[in-house]
Amino acid sequence: MKKITKTVLAAAASLAISVSAIATTRTVNNNTPSPGQFSTIQAAITAASAGDTILVKASPTSYGDFTINKKLHIIGEGWQLPGNETIIGTPTITSVNASAGSIRGMDMYNFNFSTSYISNYNISKCHFNIIDFAGLTSDSLYNFTISESVTTGNISLYNTVLPEEKFYNLTISNNIFTGYNNAINASNSYPFIYAVNIKNNLFIGGSSTTNYTYPYQDYPTNLIYSNNIFYNINFTTTGTAVFNNNITYSNAGTVTMPVGSLGIGNLTNTDPMLTAVYTNGSGLDLSPYDGNTVLDIFSIQSGSPADNAGTDGTDIGLTGGLYPLYTDGLTYLTGRPAVPYIQSLQFTGNNATNPGGTLNVQLKAKKVN
Repeated sequence: MKKITKTVLAAAASLAISVSAIATTRTVNNNTPSPGQFSTIQAAITAASAGDTILVKASPTSYGDFTINKKLHIIGEGWQLPGNETIIGTPTITSVNASAGSIRGMDMYNFNFSTSYISNYNISKCHFNIIDFAGLTSDSLYNFTISESVTTGNISLYNTVLPEEKFYNLTISNNIFTGYNNAINASNSYPFIYAVNIKNNLFIGGSSTTNYTYPYQDYPTNLIYSNNIFYNINFTTTGTAVFNNNITYSNAGTVTMPVGSLGIGNLTNTDPMLTAVYTNGSGLDLSPYDGNTVLDIFSIQSGSPADNAGTDGTDIGLTGGLYPLYTDGLTYLTGRPAVPYIQSLQFTGNNATNPGGTLNVQLKAKKVN
């Protein structure tokens, strides 16, 4: 049975991920008994070679903290499937060799850095508290993407050690920020931010309007908000940043664009006509989402002012941009990565064999968008 499970997991991964001929898929499972090759993520990382994929099985027990020092693709099974989440502690990137890697489908606490720089990295379909770039010990971050995730904390661009830290092409796209007044935290003392694009996100306040102190800087054209929806959010910062084609709305009063901001095409105090969104006193209310029911959430209704109104001709909000939300909002509220999930498995011959023998197995899998 162990041999079959490992083979099936590897087969599923190979359907979704294009890797080089020498790359390997490794499996991690801390359930008892464990059919995985490893019971901890750190052990799998230690054994892995650059370019490998690590598949992490959902478990009620956290896999804890781990460090990443090589290019790896670490994939969990999601974060909002009751009793079936992939829970981890705080991953920390400790080497530039981790560049061009990714992490997906995890329920994590924080994500930290302890390296000189990082490039071409992707965090997607995760749930997290804080992504903190303060641990970068040099001066640069290149081509970093945070997408399709939900945060109850913030993304911190603040670094007191390196006041001239450079962010080149940081994309924060199609995420949900909920109930935090500094969802993206920086400082106007950073004139060296290059091309930070914050687009097609949904910022959700609580049942009453949540204050949002947004980052701005001396060269505002480098820091651009576009195609976002600010729902029950009140701006408190007075400063320069570029806002293009955003929508602000509050069911608790009038909300306008920030004083001193630049940009065009914004719709203030305008209902985006979301199909469904649930809030409580602290922000997004996840209680209606049991992880099993397909829910049409966060999409827009017919006649919405967000329809094809973005700077790129797609929708404002989660249904537009680089990583559009499909009508199945469950994708966002489970964090299931776009890898195949096995629907059926059938033996085409004998269902037992001697050690070293062959079992013929036919499987069907379906990819999540």
